[in-house]
Amino acid sequence: MANSIEMRRVKAIILVGNRDFGRCPLASRLPTALWPVLGKSVLERLLKHLADQGIKKAVICCGDASSLLDKRDLTDDRLELGFVDETLPVGTAGCIRDAVGDGTEELLMVFPASIVCPPKIDLLIKAHCDGQSDLTVMLNPYSHSNTDMDEASGIYVCNPEILEHIPNAGYFDIKEGLIPKMLRAGKTVHAARLPYHAGNFRNQQEYLCAISSCLENASTMNVNFEPLNRYDSGEVWVGENADVDPEARINGPVVIMDGAKISSGAIVLGPAILGENTTVGRKSVVINSVLWDNAKVGSNCNIRRSVVDYHGVVRDNTVAQKKILTFLALGCVFVAFLWSYWPGL
Repeated sequence: MANSIEMRRVKAIILVGNRDFGRCPLASRLPTALWPVLGKSVLERLLKHLADQGIKKAVICCGDASSLLDKRDLTDDRLELGFVDETLPVGTAGCIRDAVGDGTEELLMVFPASIVCPPKIDLLIKAHCDGQSDLTVMLNPYSHSNTDMDEASGIYVCNPEILEHIPNAGYFDIKEGLIPKMLRAGKTVHAARLPYHAGNFRNQQEYLCAISSCLENASTMNVNFEPLNRYDSGEVWVGENADVDPEARINGPVVIMDGAKISSGAIVLGPAILGENTTVGRKSVVINSVLWDNAKVGSNCNIRRSVVDYHGVVRDNTVAQKKILTFLALGCVFVAFLWSYWPGL
């Protein structure tokens, strides 16, 4: 049973991965593990979640993103935290091999670092024990907006014995290498469905979908903001010192962080997050978007399904409403236009 597993003998292995050069301009600069959700990076939120759930040991495996991680910000007194810097790609199974040290683990849990709504640990343990398998693949419930089939969450629960099927060195993937090799050896692999989408993401579009799931399930947000009093829905939360003009229209779910300012005539339609010290100018419309800290949207703008970078400046009268999300930084509207029409640039 799940409660027979000692948390001190469970090791969480967190895969940060590399920056995404070419496909997502924002991810090429900043690894998705460091993208913010409600004032903290998704990696920080994941580590806190693991510690809150009783996990005692975790290892972060990272490639070229290592130099960008501030390891001081990731420390938690409740976690024995280790780091493995992969100078060359070793694959997901290779990361498991490199992360396991003293061999005293009773259970290994693998998480993608870019995950907004991580599931409860006891749920994962129960799914693994119920399946009586050597490796459990956790699946997101299907979304009618994407596919009619369950999709991989990037979360795996496995017994330490899987190490016997991972080569001692070199690149080795879980899906393409480890699982086929285990099945050929007569080992069992089980799939289980999560109760809600874990919010794993790789680009702007998936990030916004993950944010939507997070905001629609308020219990996962873990914030102490007050509801905006003039709205009865309770789906608009406002941080300290935020300034929302009485003539602005806000329809949730929306989180307005500390110091944010929404001007007269502005419209914000959720799901949306306005980071700390962000500004939405007069008569601008922001729909299903996320503004990172200190971003500024000028007047008479129309921003839809977009991510505005840290300190990004969107000039007055800008329209960014393409299905492929727009990266707007430092007022670079021309780059936004190109990315909207030619995402392969």
